[in-house]
Amino acid sequence: MGAQQFEYDAGAGTSIYFALSVAILSLLPFTYLLWPSHERRERERLASLRSVHHHTLWFQLKSEQQGGKWKSQLRKFVVLVAWIGVALLLTRATGLQSEPEYDPYTVLGLEQNASVVEVKKRYRQLSLVLHPDRGGDSVKFMAATRAYKALTDEEARRNLELHGNPDGPQAMSFGIALPAWIVDQQNSMLVLGVYALAFMVILPTAVGTWWYRSMRYTGDQILLSTTQLFVFHLNRHRMLSPKRVLCLLAAASEFCPYYNKAAPTRPQDDMEIPQLIKALGGVGEGGRDPPLCYPYSIKARALLLAHLARLPLNPTTLEQDRRFVLALSPALLQEMVSLAWQLNQAAKYRGASSDTVPLQTIESIMRVSQMIVQSQWDNSSPLLQLPFLSQDLARHLSVRKGMRGLRELASISSANRQALLSDHCDIDKLTTISRVLKTMPSVALHGELKVLDDEDTDKVTAGALVTLSVTITRYSLLEMQFHNKGEDYSRVEEREEKEDLGKKSGGAKRWQKQKGGKKAGRGKGMKWRMKGRGRGRIGEKDIISVAPEKGDVGGAAILAVEPESSSEGEGQSSEDDDEGVNRDGSDKDDAEWAELQQSMPQRGRGLLASRPQTTHPVFTLFFPQEKQERWWLYLVDRKRQTLVTPPQPVTSLIDSETVELKFAAPERPGSYGYLLVLRSDSYLGLDTMQNIRVQVHEAGEERHPQLESESETDSEIGDSDTD
Repeated sequence: MGAQQFEYDAGAGTSIYFALSVAILSLLPFTYLLWPSHERRERERLASLRSVHHHTLWFQLKSEQQGGKWKSQLRKFVVLVAWIGVALLLTRATGLQSEPEYDPYTVLGLEQNASVVEVKKRYRQLSLVLHPDRGGDSVKFMAATRAYKALTDEEARRNLELHGNPDGPQAMSFGIALPAWIVDQQNSMLVLGVYALAFMVILPTAVGTWWYRSMRYTGDQILLSTTQLFVFHLNRHRMLSPKRVLCLLAAASEFCPYYNKAAPTRPQDDMEIPQLIKALGGVGEGGRDPPLCYPYSIKARALLLAHLARLPLNPTTLEQDRRFVLALSPALLQEMVSLAWQLNQAAKYRGASSDTVPLQTIESIMRVSQMIVQSQWDNSSPLLQLPFLSQDLARHLSVRKGMRGLRELASISSANRQALLSDHCDIDKLTTISRVLKTMPSVALHGELKVLDDEDTDKVTAGALVTLSVTITRYSLLEMQFHNKGEDYSRVEEREEKEDLGKKSGGAKRWQKQKGGKKAGRGKGMKWRMKGRGRGRIGEKDIISVAPEKGDVGGAAILAVEPESSSEGEGQSSEDDDEGVNRDGSDKDDAEWAELQQSMPQRGRGLLASRPQTTHPVFTLFFPQEKQERWWLYLVDRKRQTLVTPPQPVTSLIDSETVELKFAAPERPGSYGYLLVLRSDSYLGLDTMQNIRVQVHEAGEERHPQLESESETDSEIGDSDTD
């Protein structure tokens, strides 16, 4: 067998295949990324949001970005030109002809299967013409001689039939789709230099840069220096007010040009920042603690305070800096909440309860998130989150009309709202306000309390691991009042629109005849029950309904125990259920096993299923980026005012979502009160808080049936040995 042989493409004929492969593999992902098909979907989405969000800053900025169609047309043109080049390469590659199979008859100009006599005769004729001594072509003469031998020599003819070549089997050749100049000795130093630059300089530098940057950030892309700063100040100043939280937020390393090259800094800051601080009347408390007193921190704090005061800034300098600071603030505040909980857990494990971060500090951080998104202080009227409402009008509605929040304004009918605001807003503005209220959320909670590790999943014993499964259902703020009444909001809205069309501004107003609408959230309560075996045994001693105290928000989700059947047959059905369970224990075990098997795939799907990145866009007038609705769900010990569960981020609530909160029951039996809190990170005054009370029983000594059977067997064996 012949030796292997490598052949380089000296004429760059087959290099086109290499270039074609690289071009196609590169263009496929770039076409997917650069082809502006997503821009069309984004324009359609923005068009659907225009009726509600057209007055917001983020919508106007996005509309300006979408307005430049020439960029999308340019990307289309570049992609099309690239694919045209690929098509030309493909056309050229298909036109390349491979080396034809050797055919001696063709060389001699004979028909296939010509006789030996004809071959000799034709060879003599060609020799007279092609022989070099007679002035012929030596190359053609050698080819004719080779063909003559292949057809007249027996061994050559056999090689031709077996191997396709009269010389016998040839060496296996590998074609490399690279030109030969790459391995030319004259270019060896150049090629080695390129390889050394690529693999010894560029690649290690890229990997080292990536590794260095990844080491500076946490898993949530927060600088480690920022987390160290937050931990230090949360340990040092445990009780933080919203103003102090703003100072700590402004000191984050993300706003420092030394840690973050993208942090803006300008020579004009030396003149504009003092003027801004003077206009604000100061930047509040900060002290001399570094880095709270550093220039970058003072600048970021002034920009945050200007945002809360809704002050206009220079659009080319400070306004751009303010947008940069605001864009990073929600993620930093989320990190601060997470760090506060981790510090509490660490203090709990050390047994240092005095070192925990107070609940007031954690909730102050959450309120700052709401303040920044809505660009107002937490002590101002929540009505300022709506468009066209000034501070004077919000104060008038709050003091004179009793409209202290968004829920109260949404609870009245459309005619009443029109009567309240008709002196200050025209019909178009009133329509926009109604649309905004319709997009704002109002949530209802449904919970199930279980002790999964015990046989009696309904009985909470001392020290047991309790699982609180909370189903959060999102409604529109205008839909919630009709949901509590059992009405269909769409029909009510159509009816009110038809009535409003027939009204004139000076006519009789239907709202004047009403004594007052029912406030939202004071209707039907939430069903709070412990679900599991023998649910008839659950009584008021296990869970006690507690009416919302003053200051509680979200009356639409009042915790209460509602019987599943009528009161007359409740006791009898409970006894029948207990008798049935005792009568057939195997059915009970089979049912529990089936329930467990049914729950396991659901949990698996929940872990593997991708959560949506977008939920509902938040209506925010002055926040520069589109903000999606996010929530924190947690449980609070009312007596100790401490967190029982970590603040669980709810980031994918579209219509309904179930969240599990796990906590350990108290070590002592008794009745314990908790507060379930669902807090928004974007809206002021739309949080939901409800009281629950759990009866904790004394933990009894229970033995597993298998252990009991083993002990009985051992005792019987002992008795037999004694006998």
